[in-house]
Amino acid sequence: MRGSANDEPVVSQANSNAFREGYDRALGDHKPQRGRWVLDPSTGHLVPAEEYVAPHENRPLMVMTDRFMEGAVATDGADIGSRQKRRAYMQANGLADRDDFSAEYRNRVKRDFERQQDRERHEAIRQAIYDIKERNRRSK
Repeated sequence: MRGSANDEPVVSQANSNAFREGYDRALGDHKPQRGRWVLDPSTGHLVPAEEYVAPHENRPLMVMTDRFMEGAVATDGADIGSRQKRRAYMQANGLADRDDFSAEYRNRVKRDFERQQDRERHEAIRQAIYDIKERNRRSK
């Protein structure tokens, strides 16, 4: 075995008889050709890429514009099945998309909400402790 794994330089080797026989068996008398090729599904043969013509399909093409909004309904049942209807609905109800606001604003709103929850939780705990103390005081 030759090559860098055996600390020998990687160089081209002379073709052996086994290589020549395999080459002749695979290619026969055809000369190898370079280029880009496409397998034509109708014939099963390789065709030069420049000459290949894709088969025409008679399927209707899907047109994707505002179709993704089609059939959309707001939580109150209002039809918002197009961008125009959605925009009008949001404007009439004073609504906005979350993406319309900066990340800083969204973080501040989230932080304020969490602080409010903490206040409510703190108040509930304080009230529970007060009730327990009152019960204990009355039972004495």
